[in-house]
Amino acid sequence: MYLTEVSNKDEWNRFIFTIPRTPFHQTWEWGELEASRGEAVKRWQWLEGEHILAQAQMWYHKMPGGFWYAYMPRGPVFADGLGDDVKHTIARAFVHEVQKEYDPIFLLWEPFEAHSMPAELRCVRNRLPQHTIFINLEQSEDALRSALHEKWRYNIGLAQRKGVEVIFDERAEFLEHFFSLSEQTTQRNNFPVPPRAHFKQLFESPVRTILVTAQFEGRSIASNVLLAAGDTVTYLHGASGNEFRNLMAPHLLQWRGMLWAREQGFRQYDVWGVAPEGSAKEQEWTGITRFKRGFGGEMHVYPEAKKYVYRAIPHVLYSLYRREI
Repeated sequence: MYLTEVSNKDEWNRFIFTIPRTPFHQTWEWGELEASRGEAVKRWQWLEGEHILAQAQMWYHKMPGGFWYAYMPRGPVFADGLGDDVKHTIARAFVHEVQKEYDPIFLLWEPFEAHSMPAELRCVRNRLPQHTIFINLEQSEDALRSALHEKWRYNIGLAQRKGVEVIFDERAEFLEHFFSLSEQTTQRNNFPVPPRAHFKQLFESPVRTILVTAQFEGRSIASNVLLAAGDTVTYLHGASGNEFRNLMAPHLLQWRGMLWAREQGFRQYDVWGVAPEGSAKEQEWTGITRFKRGFGGEMHVYPEAKKYVYRAIPHVLYSLYRREI
């Protein structure tokens, strides 16, 4: 088994796109987005002969004072059928490989799947949603509709009867409408939304991003941002205005997004984050979790995030700065 760095987009994505419930953070396109933000992106393969065992995309982030830390979201992704002992060996090799460049203070690692990890890694809070729901799009439309909560089916029908129209836009023509709706959503629900620059960079990047907008009488009243990668479409963000809320446009948007993804040949629809029952977030996320659960699907739980500290003293200072300890 040996490690090599990959510099070819097609070679990289050819393997990533075979992974069920494809993690978009591990696609070549997402790496290019992070590079445009100033991150130092690395892409590695573990091979045995010509057979790919695993791939991992991560990046180094520069902090004040000239320090760096390393971050790997939803990786590595492993070839099907690998034993846990092989995965553990790859994980240990990865931890040591990361240290060779930029002399990072620590590695923050959010695994894609559960497997044995080096004992030196400790659990920390996840940055990405740890709990989500995947909806299987390989069902018939009737089966998808049957899985909806009864009230959700009614709300979708109501929006259609009232004349709400849905527009799919991959050129960001309605992005300013989304910004306006996001501001209203934030003010109404006190729910944080990434800054405008985040979305502009996303739509200007190679990442396939779709803006789905609901309009009523020529006015944009709700909007979703979808992201397509591999076999999965992810519902990344949603926003709605303060007017015409009785038209239930968000329900229709989500339903039409699911149908669009199915028609495009995708196999999974990821609602991107729900609060688990009994968690501290359950009350805070009650509304959004209830909304997402109403579309059916299967709960999926990612492993806890891990941290490996390479430089103890700078890490203590960093943790004090971030109030982690």
